[in-house]
Amino acid sequence: MHEAPRLRNFVASDPKQKKPKTPADLAFAAIAIAEGATVATGNHAHFDEIHASFPLPGRYNPFKDIWSVTPGVGGP
Repeated sequence: MHEAPRLRNFVASDPKQKKPKTPADLAFAAIAIAEGATVATGNHAHFDEIHASFPLPGRYNPFKDIWSVTPGVGGP
């Protein structure tokens, strides 16, 4: 995921930013894909970008009670 051109913005920070980026969202997504787990997050913008390149098995926003990617068989 770190090498996917579309996701490079998760790794490389703009020097003008006050807060440096970390690739944590990529790590969470990779673990979810490997384990077939749902990502629960309120930050759907980042995970929309990741999902476009690496489909997530499930994605849920607990703050709005919305499934943006409904898990398949064996889900919650």
